[in-house]
Amino acid sequence: MDKDNFLAIDYNNFAKSMDFWKHITTKKLLIFQTDSMLCGNSHFTLDEFEKFDFIGARTPWDFKLYGGNGGLSVRDTEKSTQCVLDYEDGKLENLRKYGEDGFFARCFKLGGHNGRLGVGKLPTDSDKDRFAIQNYFNRPAFGAHQTSVQLPRKPERSIPSILSRIWRSQVNIQFFKKSIPLCL
Repeated sequence: MDKDNFLAIDYNNFAKSMDFWKHITTKKLLIFQTDSMLCGNSHFTLDEFEKFDFIGARTPWDFKLYGGNGGLSVRDTEKSTQCVLDYEDGKLENLRKYGEDGFFARCFKLGGHNGRLGVGKLPTDSDKDRFAIQNYFNRPAFGAHQTSVQLPRKPERSIPSILSRIWRSQVNIQFFKKSIPLCL
């Protein structure tokens, strides 16, 4: 790949292309963007989430992201590849406007072009909450995504305050040039 840095549109287009998916040889793929982390001492394991064709963190706008946000997510490779092939053949043109996570979640919900994939196995909100937290860090999970955006503005609801009540152990990460406990 001849890119040192991806803009959001570049990433979305690449993730919706066979140039990306032709290199994936596993049944499931864990997408792990640079603003993601796994909680090492979480009592949830990746195995619990491999049954889904797409799972990511629940977001405030989740009514449109059936599987969750894509930044930290698990995808079914075969179904993802078929969605991309349908897309590249012009059969899913109506999904062009969506980011990659919205594209795949909708493709799985619809079952691909004319439903021929069968409706994908998508998670409930409770499943998404156990898989990853995003934007609102108020419960234990397998991982976290977008740890620096859309946080509560009240000091008693800040990341350190919330997490000190949720998790007993701490791992410190660099966050706005401060060391803040984020996850087990």
